[in-house]
Amino acid sequence: MGLFKNGVVYSEFSPAGILLRLERLRQKKGQKEVCYGICVVSYLSKIERGMVKPDENLVEQLFARLGIVYEREDAFLAESRSLLDSYIYNLTYGLKNEEVCQKLWQRENRLLWSPLALDTLLVLGMECVFRSAGVSGGKQISEYVSVLEELKEHMNGRQFSYYCLIRAELENEPQSGLVYRKRASEGLNNTLGLRSLIYGYCAADEYNEIHRLEQRFTALALEEGNVYALADYYFMNATAYACVNMEEMMTVYYEKVRHLLQNTGWWEETADDWNYNMGATYLELGKYDLALKYLEQVQQEHFLLWHKKARLNLRLGNREAAEELMVKMEKQLAETPQPEEADRLMLKELKMEGEPGFLENPEYLAVLEELFAALRKERNFGFLYQYKEVAMEAFARQRKYKKALEFQKEISLKVQKGVC
Repeated sequence: MGLFKNGVVYSEFSPAGILLRLERLRQKKGQKEVCYGICVVSYLSKIERGMVKPDENLVEQLFARLGIVYEREDAFLAESRSLLDSYIYNLTYGLKNEEVCQKLWQRENRLLWSPLALDTLLVLGMECVFRSAGVSGGKQISEYVSVLEELKEHMNGRQFSYYCLIRAELENEPQSGLVYRKRASEGLNNTLGLRSLIYGYCAADEYNEIHRLEQRFTALALEEGNVYALADYYFMNATAYACVNMEEMMTVYYEKVRHLLQNTGWWEETADDWNYNMGATYLELGKYDLALKYLEQVQQEHFLLWHKKARLNLRLGNREAAEELMVKMEKQLAETPQPEEADRLMLKELKMEGEPGFLENPEYLAVLEELFAALRKERNFGFLYQYKEVAMEAFARQRKYKKALEFQKEISLKVQKGVC
């Protein structure tokens, strides 16, 4: 993709043929019907498979046969190239992309029948997956990916790397996503690719790999002059330490984030996550005053914040306050069309923690085991780790020593894997 002026070249491949084939099939027309009087069927077949670079006048005639106008206006294409470059630049440096995307959406129909079709599909596909709803400009991500699948063998190295960024976000299994993230990181060799890889390692609970990337990531961020990317790395590294309650290292890296961002517009976006993670970690460490301090500073309320605050209030003996927070959690679950199983079970476990003698209750252990299964499937290791102490105590109280040993072994192996 022709993104960044210093050394990145636009692909010579034109996706016109593949797009032509997709439109022909969509209209249920045969090759002979489309190419009659323009070229022979065998040549159209080569065009559709990307085996030849056809004359643009010929492509224009084939498109016209299908009722499509092939975009060739130089001024329009030059301005569009600049927009595509701006999108990737903004994405890399943590800048807003709303205005750029709005302009691209307005041009989308023309761009998808132009020499910039592949680059446009990649950029708008990335915008889809990096938005939580998976929708960009009214289109579903599946609409972009289905076409990109047809085009991937014709992508240059950088285009394929962006395609891998998209596919990584769509994989349900962390290890499958890691395969794409590694390819993207190797192909891009910049902080954008490396950030994707770090997110993948976090999802796969491979925290040690995040720590090991510090020198490489720092060098790339300094080379790019990219403060946003460096802060993002420090945040992810701190979060990896927070997942295993390593207070000292967590604090060191979260403080680095604060020092880098506190006088920038990014700090406002980051502060809530920063305070939440600090508070959640101190809660599990039993430092309730610090947990309260940080959790109270979170501005945007959400399910997990209510969960941590309710758990903290239970441990401080404030049962009424905890129950009010659990009501909020229950209401949100009821209003969510398809709530995750882990959230439902986290609330159920929390309610049982508020009952006298819950550690001796066999039903509590049954709920814990259900919860652990859901967390292993839906969340990263940090969510499981937060139940380590209460689970071990419940196993001991109910003389489930074998299960206690198995759980302790699982936790220990994960911690060893995730800590330098």
